[in-house]
Amino acid sequence: MITIENLHKLFTKEDNLNVHKLLGLTCLFHFVYQFGNLLLFGSIHLSNCTPYFLFLHGLLSTSSLIFHIPSHRNSTAPMIYPELRLHSILFAYRSIACFYLSYYGYHVFYKMFVCFLTMIAADIITFYTKRGTTIRNMPYSNVMNEKDIKAIIYHYSRSQVGATMFMLGNETTAFVPLLPIQIAAFLMTLIRKNIIKGHIFHVVYSISIWLNSFAYYSTSSGWMICHVIGNNIFSELRFSHNFNKYTSWFIVFTVYSLLSYNQVDIYINNLFPSEKYNTLFMSSMIAFYIVKNVITHNSLWIID
Repeated sequence: MITIENLHKLFTKEDNLNVHKLLGLTCLFHFVYQFGNLLLFGSIHLSNCTPYFLFLHGLLSTSSLIFHIPSHRNSTAPMIYPELRLHSILFAYRSIACFYLSYYGYHVFYKMFVCFLTMIAADIITFYTKRGTTIRNMPYSNVMNEKDIKAIIYHYSRSQVGATMFMLGNETTAFVPLLPIQIAAFLMTLIRKNIIKGHIFHVVYSISIWLNSFAYYSTSSGWMICHVIGNNIFSELRFSHNFNKYTSWFIVFTVYSLLSYNQVDIYINNLFPSEKYNTLFMSSMIAFYIVKNVITHNSLWIID
């Protein structure tokens, strides 16, 4: 699965001071620490140092610009290319910006504004660098059947919608999408250096997405349901009826604002007789989401 003898290829002249690698190791340890807190205690650990660590995550993404990469995407394996790299940096910044907005107590409308700015910037990047759709043209292993490929493409697209909705929550929900964003770039580097095979990308990337669902524990059952409602509305408008992306998000953000204004999440929370049942409901929903995806993408676990 891992070609150890190729690890030396990670050391390049472009990063002769090892700045990018040191940032990568620091951020990797931060991910392990924070997701450990998330799994054990239901949220990431916030301290006076946390905003500085988020700044390091931003530096990590930015420092990837020092590397020379092919101008066209690889058609046989998931490897980084200009459009994807810039999108990765942009969406990492979105998570970091929304984390800071939550950390310092800004209104959710600022987060919505950041999301719209990110969409506009992403479209500008795509206009100048487009080499095929990032998700739909992703190479897949021969061991994956056509049904699974279609299912995982749709799941990736839905996960991007869920990540945008996560920006409207708290520090934890804004932080967790950083994992799949930054781990994807790292996995693609490992593939380019012939350290891992392309299929491993989809396995690890999918798991990183599923781990995001544990961020629900930092919210409430009511917020979880509002999040799912927003996700489903966008998916129905955009994927089923081909609505304009900006129109779809405007509708979703409007619905979310109305639900929040009318305290629908609090009303839903009050339906549970105690916090124990509230947690049990969220646990059931998270377990169902993960088990469903593990079963649905069964050929994902066939390692060629």
